[in-house]
Amino acid sequence: MLLIDRYLIPPPAWPPPRDEATIAASVDYARARDPIGHAVHTLLGCLYLGVAGLSTASESIAFVLLVGYAALRAPNLWRAWMPLIAAPVLWAMVAFFAWAALSLAWSPDIAAGRGVLGGSRAILLVFALYPIRSSWRMLLGSLLASMCLQSCIQLAQAIGLLAPHPRNGIRHAGLYSHPGHLCTYHAAALLIAVAWLREATSRTARTLLLATCVCTGTGLAIAFGRGAIVALAISLPLLCVALWRFFGVSARTMRVAFVALAIIATGVAGVAIATGAGGITRGATDVKDIADVGSSGGSRVLWWGATFDTFRAHPLIGIGSGGTRAGFLVNPTIRAAADRRPDLGIEFFAHEHPHSMYLQTMSELGLVGVALLLLIVALAARDAWTSAKLRPILCGVAAALLMWSIAAGFDALHTAGRTATLATALLSFVILPRRAAWDGA
Repeated sequence: MLLIDRYLIPPPAWPPPRDEATIAASVDYARARDPIGHAVHTLLGCLYLGVAGLSTASESIAFVLLVGYAALRAPNLWRAWMPLIAAPVLWAMVAFFAWAALSLAWSPDIAAGRGVLGGSRAILLVFALYPIRSSWRMLLGSLLASMCLQSCIQLAQAIGLLAPHPRNGIRHAGLYSHPGHLCTYHAAALLIAVAWLREATSRTARTLLLATCVCTGTGLAIAFGRGAIVALAISLPLLCVALWRFFGVSARTMRVAFVALAIIATGVAGVAIATGAGGITRGATDVKDIADVGSSGGSRVLWWGATFDTFRAHPLIGIGSGGTRAGFLVNPTIRAAADRRPDLGIEFFAHEHPHSMYLQTMSELGLVGVALLLLIVALAARDAWTSAKLRPILCGVAAALLMWSIAAGFDALHTAGRTATLATALLSFVILPRRAAWDGA
């Protein structure tokens, strides 16, 4: 068997394919020309989605392997990438990151700005996953399996079988260092598993998917990332409505499903509390103590208000990438809060980001950056909406993207590579929605 089949007749590459048949032919050509390379590529894609939600180190290593291998396959993949030239959302993302990079010219903290731009590597994941997305069962299955494993580790930490992460003595996050970011992965896996139930045809598959829902729900309750939970509370009902509207899930089935989910959620919360995981208790305390600027909720309200002050001082182009902390250091409200809580000090209140992607963009990149960000959201939403009509699993991916975009309002998910790549990984499944890419997959 030849490693590379050089005798295949290639499909036209220019102008960039727009019709379903030519797009499908471009991707199929790359697979047929390099079948062994395609198999290795798919395995690396599974490896990436299988470890991205486990730890920062594993995500970084797997990212380099996947993207690096995709780059090595470029001589055989470039035709499969040509349809992406006609994807407006990618151009909007490039424009956004270009503007963020340009803003370093007036940023008061260039080093911090470079750190913010680190999340821009996530766009490479679209090019790495798009040519292999027809293997969605293996890819998404790897993500779901890894999140079940992470939940088991969290549960073991909660009951004392495993030592907790040094940074997470209360909100156990398994191998992860940030409970909120982990919950974003759990919520995405839960939404995908719910949608996959509509695709499943065997009792074994349904049982595994229901177990996945229980596992990811338990992980959510233990780590208790409030932004992800709020986002899930919005996106999960919308997912159920979409499945009913597009794929004929009966009203009776939906009622039974909601009752089942309520029972599961109650049981999961009970297990989380009984095992001593303090995420739920701490979340309730934060709501009660929101007037305290030293609490999690109170500090967020403080940062959001200070962000508006920075935006009013630099409305058009912003203070520059990474400038949030510099703006906070001279903000009177922040300094007054630090004076009231000398036990925390200015270092606690002068945070590097305001825990909101949208507010950070507003203050650092101004109205220009906000316009580009909203354009990305609108174009991604359009592709997700169109894809959701093709088959149930894509409803789940679209709902996971919606969840991510809502959760990003409560944290700077776009600046951390491990969470920014979750969004682009999901985007790679819904970008350029074409039925030909999914029929029979």
